[in-house]
Amino acid sequence: MAHSQRARPVTYADAVKTFNTQDVQSELNDACGKLAHAMSTMMQKFDSVTKQMHTIDLLRLNTPLKPKWDSMHQDLAEILWQFRTNSSSISGRLKREASPSHTPFAHGS
Repeated sequence: MAHSQRARPVTYADAVKTFNTQDVQSELNDACGKLAHAMSTMMQKFDSVTKQMHTIDLLRLNTPLKPKWDSMHQDLAEILWQFRTNSSSISGRLKREASPSHTPFAHGS
């Protein structure tokens, strides 16, 4: 009968070592840059559609679309702000962990 081995969970120390490698930090920086660019592009596209909605509303063919669109725009902006805040928090934490003066295990943390 074969004995199955369970994978050992990753420890905090192992995770810190992994995230401190140059290639992982480079990929994280690249991903954060792409996320920021995507958020900016998304807001620009949303603003463009908002202008188009306003033009359509000026024709007075239907009930106004822009107020509902503005509400969705606000919701999107809030979600993107949360993403940005979270990515900044993650980036800051990784930079702190990578700092040579930071010793996460010196006090048993």
